[in-house]
Amino acid sequence: LIKGIRNIQAKKVLCILLFLSSVSDSPPMALLEVEALVIIGLYKVAKKLFNKAADYWKQAIKLAPNNYIEAENWLKTTGRYLT
Repeated sequence: LIKGIRNIQAKKVLCILLFLSSVSDSPPMALLEVEALVIIGLYKVAKKLFNKAADYWKQAIKLAPNNYIEAENWLKTTGRYLT
């Protein structure tokens, strides 16, 4: 789990949550909650980065409309392409 996390802040949060789960009454359940929180946090970060990438692709497509067909398809399939 820790190996997959690259964000330093996420590692700090994970360490705190793991410590809290170790002093919890039911460590297995607490660990599942920790994993869920980490996954949710990483999902939010990934979503922000994909949205930022979509903004850049939209700008590139405006500059050269026929040069980025694959990016345009990606925007359409992910629901980020607004005409």
